[in-house]
This record gives sequence, C-alpha cells and structure tokens, in this order.
Amino acid sequence: MILRLFRPVPAGRLFGIPLRVSPAVVLLALLVLLNAALAGAAAGSGHAPLVWAFLMLLVLAASLVLHE
Repeated sequence: MILRLFRPVPAGRLFGIPLRVSPAVVLLALLVLLNAALAGAAAGSGHAPLVWAFLMLLVLAASLVLHE
C-alpha cells in the first residue's frame, strides 16, 4: 500500500513530453498548504501565509517541469 505513494501516475503531456506525478509529492504539497493555513489562522494574519505557500509550490512545480 505505501509503495503506491512513490509510484508515479501519468498526469498528461506537455509539448509531447509525458508528465508523471508521484502521489507522495501531492500529499506533501497538501500538508504544506494545511500547515500554512493553520499558521495563518493561529497568528491572525488571514490568508497571506496560505497564498505565499501556494505561490512557492507553484514556483517549485514550474521549476521541476522546466528542469526535466
């Protein structure tokens, strides 16, 4: 069961290049966003930490796609 987290899943094609995503990376991204949301709520700073975490994850994903 846990090995499925590390087995890449097809996510489509970009310019004819197949994209595959590991479910573990998706789970990690969701945990980062949850942590940012909870930290923002606890600090009373609203949605700013959640927005920054989302933007950083987008930059990370884009850099990985460009690198490959």
